[in-house]
Amino acid sequence: MNNNKLDNRLIYLIINKRHIILMFIFIIIIIINIVFKNKAFGFAEIITILGFLSVLFITILTKKYRHYK
Repeated sequence: MNNNKLDNRLIYLIINKRHIILMFIFIIIIIINIVFKNKAFGFAEIITILGFLSVLFITILTKKYRHYK
């Protein structure tokens, strides 16, 4: 039980670190959009962010399921 709890905490820490990195990327992209003020570029970036987020969530889910097995 203790080992499982520790592993779960580690997984949550990893997820939190990834979310922090994603937030930094998102902030940088927002700053770039403010600087350039180009709506087409912003729309493309939003699509890329959504794709990146979906890939990250899929990887996190697969890692969780592998861990529980």
